[in-house]
Amino acid sequence: MVVILEEVIKGVYRMTLPLPFRGTDYLNVYILKEEKPAVIDTGIGDQISVERVLRGVEEAGIRVSDLEHIITTHEHIEHFGGNKDVKDRTGADVYAHVIAADAIEGFHEAVLKLGKLIDRVEMPVWDRERLKIIMRFNLMVKVTSVDHRVRDGDIIDLGSRELKVIHTPGHSLGHICLYDEERKALFTGDHVLGEGTPFVGSGFGGIFYGVEREEGESWWFEGDIDLYMKSLEKLLGLEVRIIFPAHGPVSTDPYGRIAETLERKKSRERKLVEILQEGRKDLEAIVRELYGQVNDIYLVRGATLGYLNKLIKEGKVRFTMKEGKLYFEPT
Repeated sequence: MVVILEEVIKGVYRMTLPLPFRGTDYLNVYILKEEKPAVIDTGIGDQISVERVLRGVEEAGIRVSDLEHIITTHEHIEHFGGNKDVKDRTGADVYAHVIAADAIEGFHEAVLKLGKLIDRVEMPVWDRERLKIIMRFNLMVKVTSVDHRVRDGDIIDLGSRELKVIHTPGHSLGHICLYDEERKALFTGDHVLGEGTPFVGSGFGGIFYGVEREEGESWWFEGDIDLYMKSLEKLLGLEVRIIFPAHGPVSTDPYGRIAETLERKKSRERKLVEILQEGRKDLEAIVRELYGQVNDIYLVRGATLGYLNKLIKEGKVRFTMKEGKLYFEPT
């Protein structure tokens, strides 16, 4: 559903930006009309998206030069890619969690290090070409400095309102939600979606899984399912009436969405444990049994590895590699 601009509740405007990713068609950008106005997330940074954000600010009744805060929920490009242009055009300060800030400011360096990793790891030709395309795309993303590195519990002052930073690692390690305690509203980024559940797992379909990492090499999009579920449970301790996700519709059933998301993740893990009880299996066989027929094998392979990582850390599963294939079995 495409929304040009709508006022969801008084002073909170939602607009959508199209995304070029399979399965994730658009991003919700939130514009907060307060004494010190703010925008939450800015898109991938293409010219059309940046102009849409700035036009949305104006249509919300805010002068572009009055925008003071650009708040980034986490370190994935569709959330910070427009920061530089929006910052340059408005003079607003950029906020992100300290972990996300390091990843954002070091983004291009990480892309180049990924190139070296691609060159030294054996993989099918089509995987290598796919990764090089991703590299070229990511090098086009503009990067700017993060002015305010926030931590769990910090307050972002909007003058007429405050947002409390809730560190919710899992989907990414530097992910934050933003809590408006007065209105019992929660901006959840990719942690809790309006529908479905977010990707939490091993980046690039696990192509680099089991590869010894050299100093400074970055595993992009490495999520942690254990941290993710603990972060979900953390949100259950807040009094929330409405959630504003980065993808999908706004929800007025926050506890239902959180509980449903938590149960779906736990259910998938239980099914994986049952599959492994049958004995040693290669990754592709596990993926087929866990997800069935899928459109994006990279996505589900990475998600499966996310669950397997959790079980390995708990000492319940071990893995071996033979002739380039990953095998997993109960300990």
